[in-house]
Amino acid sequence: RSEASILIEQAAIPRDIVASSITSYVDEQIQVVTQRVLANDNASKLIEHNDLYATERETAGMGTAISRLKNDFYLESIRAEVFDQRRGRATNLTFMFIVGFQNPDPLVSQQVTQELAQLYLAENSEFRTEKATETTAFLQQESNRLAQEISEMELRMAEFKDQYASALPGQTALNTQTLDRTERELTDVEQEIRDLRSRRQILMSELQTINPYATVLAEDGEMILGTDQRLAELRRQYLELSSRYGPEHPDVVRTKREIDAILGSGSAAETSDDIKAQIAVLEIRRDQLLERYSAEHPDVRSLQRTIAELEEKLTSSSDGGAYGTGRSSSIKNPEYRQYEVQIETVTDNLAAAETRRAQLIQRREGLIQDISKAPRIEQEWLALNRGYESARAEFDEIKRRVTESRLSERLEAESKGQRFTLVSDASLPLQPIE
Repeated sequence: RSEASILIEQAAIPRDIVASSITSYVDEQIQVVTQRVLANDNASKLIEHNDLYATERETAGMGTAISRLKNDFYLESIRAEVFDQRRGRATNLTFMFIVGFQNPDPLVSQQVTQELAQLYLAENSEFRTEKATETTAFLQQESNRLAQEISEMELRMAEFKDQYASALPGQTALNTQTLDRTERELTDVEQEIRDLRSRRQILMSELQTINPYATVLAEDGEMILGTDQRLAELRRQYLELSSRYGPEHPDVVRTKREIDAILGSGSAAETSDDIKAQIAVLEIRRDQLLERYSAEHPDVRSLQRTIAELEEKLTSSSDGGAYGTGRSSSIKNPEYRQYEVQIETVTDNLAAAETRRAQLIQRREGLIQDISKAPRIEQEWLALNRGYESARAEFDEIKRRVTESRLSERLEAESKGQRFTLVSDASLPLQPIE
């Protein structure tokens, strides 16, 4: 029987710096490698390469020859008492093992033993590298799975936030403060609505006592014109003055300024009657100029353009434009018109206040719902958040292990981890063992 000694060398890099992914005990590793060494493929190659058991192969087949090989195989572990860091106590650990093979021919025995020893070295290295690679692949797969799971959870949390943004934990106190402020604003608006309704009722009652068609005279006996009548009179004067003087004439400038002041207040609007009156005045002025000048004279052409513009404006008003002969043009009493304007203003303010009240009521109802469902939303949110934090912690741990496993993979690939070393080549047996 020839024998070869194989030493189990510890990792070149300390375990606390780079940990190996192979954590099984030495005896277990030796048994695993032995199974790989004596696998049918390796055993068949050994038998054929060394022409072993020729008779058995011819009569019974390769299976019988492999069984003979395993019977002639020899394995012995060498143990010593050392301190086991994992167990924390002294124990007998295997630090070396002997591989042997017996055969009637000493040279064959030596050759097969040497090949078996080399197989142990190769299979151990391949086994450790495969183990480290499989560990890294598994951890990376877990990392990818957790990353996908975390992405889905983040999407669910974002959708949850969008759906219940106003009822999330931490919003209850703010919602309560907003509800109190909304209640105060609603009380103020309701009081404003009551005041506006009362004011409108008073104005409407006073309006009933005023004759809208009465002529109001000033102290000097002249008639006090309403805004509409005053505007029409000013426009007529402006057209008449413009036809006689240039735009810089003081009377033209003063009249234009007064017209702009009335239109700027928004209390009067130009009617179709006003436009017709302007056209009539301009046509008279045009006819007077034609008595002295031809139709091509600049003043005549300017007046003709102005008349055309006014006629176009009058046409657009007849198609539903902003101009017309409304009831206000026939009202002569300025006091009556003033009351109407006040009533319109109060009505507009009342409509705005009622709209504001509807908005406040809607906001109040929404806040009440958010506050009432806050405990349930908080419970669901905390459950989502706990699942996310747990998955996140697991993902971080897996990522750390992936990094360690990759280092371990490189450690095994470069033979820096625990390895088998042939310390004694196969011997040439000088005498039989039986």
